[in-house]
Amino acid sequence: MLGAANNYDYGFEASLACEVLDADGRPVGNVVEDNYARDITQCFQKTIKVLTSAVGTLILLCLYIVAGASMFRYLEQGNELEACYSTYALYKEKLNTSVLRATGIVDSGLPKDVVALQLEGAMVDFAEALFALDFPPSRNCSNILEPFGSRWNWINALYFCATVVTTIGYGHVAPTTQWGRLVCMFYCILGIPLLLIYLGSIGQMLAHLFRLVYMNICCCRCFRDAWIRRRNERHLQLIRLQEDLRRHMELQAKLRGEPVPPARMSSTILDDDSDEDDEIREVYREFQDTEGAGIPITIVMLVILGYVSVGALLFRIWETDWSPIDGAYFAVITISTIGFGDLVPGNGRFDKVESLIRTNQICVWVAQGQSHQ
Repeated sequence: MLGAANNYDYGFEASLACEVLDADGRPVGNVVEDNYARDITQCFQKTIKVLTSAVGTLILLCLYIVAGASMFRYLEQGNELEACYSTYALYKEKLNTSVLRATGIVDSGLPKDVVALQLEGAMVDFAEALFALDFPPSRNCSNILEPFGSRWNWINALYFCATVVTTIGYGHVAPTTQWGRLVCMFYCILGIPLLLIYLGSIGQMLAHLFRLVYMNICCCRCFRDAWIRRRNERHLQLIRLQEDLRRHMELQAKLRGEPVPPARMSSTILDDDSDEDDEIREVYREFQDTEGAGIPITIVMLVILGYVSVGALLFRIWETDWSPIDGAYFAVITISTIGFGDLVPGNGRFDKVESLIRTNQICVWVAQGQSHQ
């Protein structure tokens, strides 16, 4: 007996006693782990839902543009300063050569007409060299280190990143370094889908709002016609039902040998006005379902034309040297994301804060315009 008692496996009993089970027979520890995993999954799903919403994608897009602006400033601003001093050295060399050439022509003692002709040739050569260098003589390279002296200042960098992700690309500001161009390629690959997600979410909201306004303001007559049509259809259905009921009663009376009952109008039809409110509510609920509502193409074209007209008016006010045709032309080219770059707001004045701020206000106008497409 003692030997049998000694051979009993107490460890197995202890392990069973220490393991707590739930109502389903599963260990409590596994249940806790399952709940923890489920909480993490739900938290992840909620985070994804927030990030893919209109507000979440807008915040991500703004952060992406700010990060891109900082990155391109770091990559391009130093190269711009170096390129400026290098071009300035070439400009000074060409200027000195042209001055010596002009001085030699004047001191040559040749006839005046010959001197004038040779001086004209020297000036033409200098002008062509200056055009090839693309260096304005009044430019000061030390101003690049100023807050608004560089082409890659914060506002221009933000504007560049906005035109990249919107696929407009005016081309008046572009990376010139190898690293800048390499980063720009990957920046486009990630930024353009992010913008498309934002446009998809905000576009659905704007489309729903537009349909709602159209159906509640522009379609009052449509609502009335639909209500009258529904009311007439209901009357016809009640009349058919009354006829079917009368035929059935006549048939039953003939089979039983009873007199045929006289035809009379059902009180349901006479009291049909009592259900008028229910009919109106039913038709109104159908009109509230704006997802499937169709909007005439003429209304859509008028909205687009109005949006372009507003943009043309704003550009005409901001850019005093633009004609109304120039403003409308730029609005269409911008919304269609063509972006030739022949007209750019700000007139190239990269050192004026007001023009740069107005330039960046276009980003909001472009984003709203693209969401209507």
